[in-house]
Amino acid sequence: MSANEDLEEASNNMMMYCAACGIAGADDIKLKKCTACKSVRYCGVKCQKEHRPKHKKECKNRAAELRDEILFKQPECGDLGDCPICCIPLSIDAQKSILMACCCKMVCAGCNIANQKREVQESMENKCPFCRHPAPYNEKEVKINLMRRIEVNDPAAMRQMGQFCYYEGDHRGAFEYFSKAAELGNAGAHYLLSSLYDKGEGVKKDEKKEVFHLEQAAIEVDDTKLKKCTACKSVRYCSVICQKEHRPKHKSECKKRSAELRDEILFRQPESSGLGDCPICCIPLPINAQGSTLMACCSKTICNGCAHANTIHQLEENLEESCPFCRHPAPDSDDETKKDLMRRIEVNDPSAMRHMGTCCHQEEDYGGAFEYYTKAAESELGDATAHYLLSCMYHAGKGVRRDEKKKVYHLEEAAIGGNPFARNNLALSINTLED
Repeated sequence: MSANEDLEEASNNMMMYCAACGIAGADDIKLKKCTACKSVRYCGVKCQKEHRPKHKKECKNRAAELRDEILFKQPECGDLGDCPICCIPLSIDAQKSILMACCCKMVCAGCNIANQKREVQESMENKCPFCRHPAPYNEKEVKINLMRRIEVNDPAAMRQMGQFCYYEGDHRGAFEYFSKAAELGNAGAHYLLSSLYDKGEGVKKDEKKEVFHLEQAAIEVDDTKLKKCTACKSVRYCSVICQKEHRPKHKSECKKRSAELRDEILFRQPESSGLGDCPICCIPLPINAQGSTLMACCSKTICNGCAHANTIHQLEENLEESCPFCRHPAPDSDDETKKDLMRRIEVNDPSAMRHMGTCCHQEEDYGGAFEYYTKAAESELGDATAHYLLSCMYHAGKGVRRDEKKKVYHLEEAAIGGNPFARNNLALSINTLED
């Protein structure tokens, strides 16, 4: 195996564990990447903060490398795009294309001249070659058209209005319009902002901000960043305003598609049972809860085989009874067990929260059980079994009012997480409804 392959394998292994506490990613533990360097993962915000002093220098270096990769990557196309009529790439020369104020489409000079000739030959009114809106007669009408486009968050219109302000000597107004357009991803606006920071027009001279906007202008290649509808994932929008306007037409289709997507996730064969593997022998844990034990000290679920083997080993060697995974001394009483669980709860361990909820449930403290199950289910890492136990509480009405909708919701969430009991109960409830 080469040195590069060794490094790649080591990097992949690092991404499987929390960089701070070393906990492995599993169905109930979702590790999140460091947003800056993308090279390490964390199980929670607390671990990320604790690891920050050690990771800070490496993170900055890797983040700079990633930015350079994006910055010097060959763009797929120019930031101007293609003419929307002839579909030929627009020229870099600004005099060979024109921005239509009515629709803010950049049309090449050839298509614009061809449209004007046709209108003269057929004695037609002068209109936009793309949207057929009547052409403005003066600068005032141009600005009115641009303002209509600005109201719907069109970055090209904002940039053009900023240029009008600049030519009129209103450098501060130009800066504001360029800033708004740049926030929406307009590469031209980033370039014009870098020019303002360089000259100190409408804003204080700032070398760092000049370079930043210059880099952003080099990176950006698309005026409009379209965002997916978070529910159905089937359509995209350029702004919240457009999404709200389209909502009445899209609502029915969106609900159907989002329901289909949820069913796809719900009835997809899970990669594992949701219970995971024993961290010692790496054999999948049995569905029967009596076949495994949760260690309160480290919140690891160990199969009975490994637990018994550890007990025999300690007896033969006259060793102190300790956890087979982390070697923490075994608790002597329920109070010590709860103390160990509370230590794990302090670091947002969902398994510990769920187990503490089970302890409360056994003591008939249903309100406390409900609170711990809810925390485990809604925690950053999530817990499929906690969702299942919540569905049982909503079904029985213990610690909370009976609620069929919430029961089904938590049952589905547990089934998506791979919990076998939830999948079984959900199948039974569907069969009952069909009968």
